[in-house]
Amino acid sequence: MPQRSDASRCRATAAGYARAAALADDCDARRAYGELERLWSEMAALAERFDRAQDCDAKAQIYAKMAEVEAVRRAVV
Repeated sequence: MPQRSDASRCRATAAGYARAAALADDCDARRAYGELERLWSEMAALAERFDRAQDCDAKAQIYAKMAEVEAVRRAVV
C-alpha cells in the first residue's frame, strides 16, 4: 500500500477535528476543535509546499503551527 503524503495526513487530521467540532456539545470545545481544524488545514498547504520544493520557510512555518496546535490541544484537554 502506498504511503500517504504528509499533506494528506494533515488534511485527514483536519477532517477529524471538523467532525469533533460538529459533535461537540460545549461551545468552547467546538471553537477549539474548529481552531485545530484550521491549523491542520494550513499545515496541509505548507506540507505540500515543502514536498514540492523542500521550502525551508514552509518547514519553519509547520513547526510554528505545531506549537499552536499543542497550545490549543492543551486548552481542550
